Amino acid sequence: MLYESLWRCYIDCNLSWKKQGEIVSAKAARGLGVMRRLEKVFPVAVVKLLYSAIVHPYITHGCSVWASNFERNYKRTQIIQNKALRLIAEFQNFQNTAECFRNNDILNISELRDHQLVIIVFQSVNKLSPEHFYDFFLN
Repeated sequence: MLYESLWRCYIDCNLSWKKQGEIVSAKAARGLGVMRRLEKVFPVAVVKLLYSAIVHPYITHGCSVWASNFERNYKRTQIIQNKALRLIAEFQNFQNTAECFRNNDILNISELRDHQLVIIVFQSVNKLSPEHFYDFFLN
């Protein structure tokens, strides 16, 4: 059985988030297709803006939840993000993907997930979140 929330996040009865990962990767793939069609028309700086506008938002929305339990949920999306990065870093020399992400100031999915979780914890500890989260991370 599949449940759908108001924000269009999909979760199954096993809390696996597999369907959500598939939906995110499909939307990111469509954005990558747009980037590929426009990479020959626009300079690299504009292609990077296209990534920020049409791929990155899909990856970051709810990433702290849907990418948190199993790597297989976001593996396809990570591959798409890597391909988008190759378009952005077309003429750059880099040894590995991590170096390329760093050089272009882009976080990969696991780093985005960790970043979002740190923000949630910070807001909770500093009482900047809704009240029911105030003591969530305290002993």
